[in-house]
Amino acid sequence: MTAPQGLATLQAGTLKWSVSHSYMPVESLCRFGTRRSRRRGFVFLSTVLGKHIPVVPSMVIANQKELAARLPKAENVVFVGLAETAIGLAQGVFEAYLEQHPNSCALFTHTTRHQLAESPWYNSQEPHSHAPDHLGYGFEPNLLENAQQARTLVLVDDEISTGTTLLGLAEALRQRLPAIEHVVLACLTDWSGPAGHARFAAAGASVVALCQGSYSFEPNPDYQPDAAPDARGASLCLEGSILKNHGRVGRSNSLPECSLTPADLAIPPNSTILVLGTGEFLHAPLRLALAWERAGYRVLFQSTSRSPLALGDGIGSVRHVSDHYGDGAPYYIYNHESAGADRIVVCHETPNTPVIENPGCPVICVRFGEDGTCVR
Repeated sequence: MTAPQGLATLQAGTLKWSVSHSYMPVESLCRFGTRRSRRRGFVFLSTVLGKHIPVVPSMVIANQKELAARLPKAENVVFVGLAETAIGLAQGVFEAYLEQHPNSCALFTHTTRHQLAESPWYNSQEPHSHAPDHLGYGFEPNLLENAQQARTLVLVDDEISTGTTLLGLAEALRQRLPAIEHVVLACLTDWSGPAGHARFAAAGASVVALCQGSYSFEPNPDYQPDAAPDARGASLCLEGSILKNHGRVGRSNSLPECSLTPADLAIPPNSTILVLGTGEFLHAPLRLALAWERAGYRVLFQSTSRSPLALGDGIGSVRHVSDHYGDGAPYYIYNHESAGADRIVVCHETPNTPVIENPGCPVICVRFGEDGTCVR
């Protein structure tokens, strides 16, 4: 049988793809968009991640659980999510893994693009990214011993195109986690193909994904994108202004439930609510959105992005969001109009309140604390 394949004609060029196997149709997992960049003009837009496209919270959680169920069982395992897009995905997969394997010793942490007071535990680069520097602060002292006994390392990203970033991160982490015997690269869509898998195997890594295939991209020589703002931000220490124990310095358990309800925010029962995660603060907002969905509210979830994407090619709208981290980086919200929301609930970790340009409906901002409760 011929493998599913397709072609996407984008502003930046032509992307051809083929799938070797997939948990669901490709169209149900991702779309294809254009970056405002000539260096890497395309982007895979997940329809189940809750980033660039609003999605029902339970669908996000279901795919996190499916990805976790495909991972090999390990007694001692460390999960690491890549900033910023895959932080929420990684934390959700970690929590699903804890639920599926309650006797395993599993830890979670994520890379960050923000500085803390202490020196980074490790760092790595994402060469094609709009913000290439990844910092890692490892684990608090009470978690460090378990981390250093871990034999399996699970690196989570939303998609893999070449795997270069993940292999570089694996190498950096092996220096800190000497007992690691096997590395698993986990993602929603893996486009690295047979050549990528051969590279991974040579580096002692394997891939787990909901969709696997390959792609090629032919740039459009006439594509001249508008200049995008520098997405790296200033090198500022944000100690005290951002949360640490949600994952930046490690976790061994799931986040606590937040008891906030739409009624607490005076949101009418028949409203359509868009819950918005911001920056690197993603999983707690998703958990809040899921609780509201389960309570019977019409809820969609997505989050802001630093990625400078072009209108068209899967992006129907774009709004600027203020720099609430204060480091000068740009933030955007894409396709939020498709949610048809009556209220937008913006969840943030920073003292500064995010402001959405022309949101189109009332906005309510909720700040979270270290313990997962709201401190608005």
